[in-house]
Amino acid sequence: METAGEIDHIGFVKNYAFLQKNRQNELKMMEKAIGEIEDHGEKEIMKKQIQSMRDQYKTNEMKINDVKDRLQWHKEEKERIAMGKKPYWIGKKEMKELQHQKKFEELKESGKLDNYLKKRRKKLISKDRKESLL
Repeated sequence: METAGEIDHIGFVKNYAFLQKNRQNELKMMEKAIGEIEDHGEKEIMKKQIQSMRDQYKTNEMKINDVKDRLQWHKEEKERIAMGKKPYWIGKKEMKELQHQKKFEELKESGKLDNYLKKRRKKLISKDRKESLL
């Protein structure tokens, strides 16, 4: 399947930022409405929808932060070029590595690093077990 061109992620985030606000308002309204529902089955469906919307919101926030990080990197790189340094444009792999380091620092500051590392180890151990069974 051919596309008409590459997606402009930065422009997309800027142009559709209002949707994130709308999604947040809709989520608040759904959380209020769930208290009024008496039917247990309907309540469970609503809870799943709320969780799905939270996940979408979180994913979208991560994408927005990714775009902001890239914009910041390009801005700093343009400043370095203006000072006479050799241009170096970061690739996707390096950007992911920088984001991983940033996440690590945030977890370290908030005191949640130990829990994150425990979950990560547990995930890797289960992954190794599954691979060894194959």
